Amino acid sequence: MYRILIVDDETYIAEGLRVSLSEELDPERFELDIAFSGREALGKFDRRPFDIVITDVRMPEMDGIDLQDRLRKGYPECKVIFLTGHGDFELIRRAFRNQGTDYILKTEGDAQVVKAILEVSARLDGERMELHRRLEEESLVSRARLAVARQAMEQFLAGDLSRAEDELRNLEPYGPVPLPASPLIVAVLEADRGDLELVLLLAGNGLREKSRFLGAVASSEEAVILYQGAEGNPPEWRTLQRFLESIQDSFQLEGKPPFSFVLEPETVPFSALGATVKRLGRVLSSRSDVVGLSLVTHSPPGGSVTQVLDGYIEAHLADDVSLSRLAEVVGLNPSYLSRLYLQETGTHLSEKIAQVRWDRALSLLADPDRKIADVARDVGFWTPSHFIRFFKKRTGLTPQAYRESLPTNASRTASR
Repeated sequence: MYRILIVDDETYIAEGLRVSLSEELDPERFELDIAFSGREALGKFDRRPFDIVITDVRMPEMDGIDLQDRLRKGYPECKVIFLTGHGDFELIRRAFRNQGTDYILKTEGDAQVVKAILEVSARLDGERMELHRRLEEESLVSRARLAVARQAMEQFLAGDLSRAEDELRNLEPYGPVPLPASPLIVAVLEADRGDLELVLLLAGNGLREKSRFLGAVASSEEAVILYQGAEGNPPEWRTLQRFLESIQDSFQLEGKPPFSFVLEPETVPFSALGATVKRLGRVLSSRSDVVGLSLVTHSPPGGSVTQVLDGYIEAHLADDVSLSRLAEVVGLNPSYLSRLYLQETGTHLSEKIAQVRWDRALSLLADPDRKIADVARDVGFWTPSHFIRFFKKRTGLTPQAYRESLPTNASRTASR
């Protein structure tokens, strides 16, 4: 799944583009979010990076070129698409000197934006597959590390820290290993043994440069990852999560069987490692019906995940019901949440939101005294024009024409 961030200081443009793109793009492949300034965009990147940014060139405080420059330094893999007016070509020349991806005139319409996104995502597909192939080739020399790592992991899980530390010393020639005196992040993976070994080798090669990492196959279908920051500093669990999800995406692109993982976001001392791994293993077993699971063990509020989401959407339809926001509500990864909702309900989450908007709109339009603009806002559209387009796409009628066609309103109009 690719994460797309739309950045524009004009809220109605950002929100309108998100609504339009959500109708055109595959929700299983693209996740959409919005920001109303460059600074807000950078704040969202700090929480969880995006793959593609669509940004207005001209914005106050931090324009699109400055935002691109900041992203290029901190997130060089991110692709930037510019939205521009006719008079912005000098800025666009600056953007392409900064390795911008594409630019689109605002007058060209949403279809051109969709085309650009599909072209950029195809390029990202190729980059991910090439990275996967390169890491897979490099991993051929690392098989010995897995055998030694398994011995160390067995001692850790058995609670024999002294022997485990002896095994860790045997791993030091292969790169930085976890420090037993420092807390760590734990993840448990589930797949066939051969695929587990490949995931561990890819993850180790990718993460070991900036962190301390130990991954080992614990059984025929389960592996454990121990992850620390560099020099034993507090680890950032989102880094491990993002990397494992990128490997999941690569597996999907190459047609490999999916693997699942569950991650504990709170740091764990080595003394609690055995109990933590058993608990996470039980979580995986309880979700064995879901393939390609990506789960962080936050606990959602009362009720099942789908029940919580359905209730939240109904209650907050006029607010932010983006995939990112809904994932925050239930404490799950957005990509996994999208798959989970589809598997448990048979309906895409985006289709559920659209249906709730539709049902609410029909109900509100039955009141002849309610303004169309108010109805649009109440069902989650920031501008009446986007609501009218949404409504007309479903019925062939504008909201006003539909309202006038209702029996009660038709007789009321005829009596005037």
